[in-house]
Amino acid sequence: MHYILSSLFVALLWSFGIIVDSHICRKHFMGGFFIRLACFGIALPFIYLLMKDDIQSDIEDLWVNHRENLYIFIFKCLVVGILANYFYYYSYNKSKGKSHIVIPITLILPSILAIIGTSQILKEKIKPISIVGIVFIIIGSYILIKNNK
Repeated sequence: MHYILSSLFVALLWSFGIIVDSHICRKHFMGGFFIRLACFGIALPFIYLLMKDDIQSDIEDLWVNHRENLYIFIFKCLVVGILANYFYYYSYNKSKGKSHIVIPITLILPSILAIIGTSQILKEKIKPISIVGIVFIIIGSYILIKNNK
């Protein structure tokens, strides 16, 4: 599958998930947060069984050749991931029917920061027209947020 097509598929799935997250968190913030993390734990053995060889190969390579990256990734998953999910659900809960404001802040801003990060840390080239696109995204998000308080 082409990476653009798979990215669009992910966006479709995540958009459905975002709507469900917003709906559940309006009244059930801690329950939704806990169930989200529990579902990842429940899915873990099934994913491992389906992809055991690839998983073991990757983990062995990480452990032997890229241990520092492995530690950083584990920290990100445990600390950053849990905190991000907590505040993601908290934001929906406290927004009082303003999920359409939470969405651009929690999803668009990380995309922009990640694009900047890939250029700085991963040394990926960003074309000038992409910078223009990022500026338009920021302007559009600002308009959405400012006019819907």
